[in-house]
Amino acid sequence: MNENDILIRCDELEWQPTFPGGWIKRLRSCEKTGQWTQLLKLEAGAAVPAHCHLAAGAFVLSGVQSRAAAQSDRGTPAGQ
Repeated sequence: MNENDILIRCDELEWQPTFPGGWIKRLRSCEKTGQWTQLLKLEAGAAVPAHCHLAAGAFVLSGVQSRAAAQSDRGTPAGQ
C-alpha cells in the first residue's frame, strides 16, 4: 500500500451489477497507477464477457472458476 491508495470498507458497499449473472465490489483503487482490486460474484454458470488486463490475478473464494486455459477450485489462485 502506498500514499496514493484508497481503501474502501467492502461491508459498507452494495454489490454492483456488471453483466448478466455478475456483480463487483471495488475494494481498492489507486488514482496514480490506475490499479484496482475488486470482489467478483458470479451466479453458477455465468460467463465473464471477453476482456483483457495488462496484469491480473484472481483468487477463488468459493465454488469453481473454469477458463479455457485452466480451472481453479476454492483456495487456489485462478489459472494455476
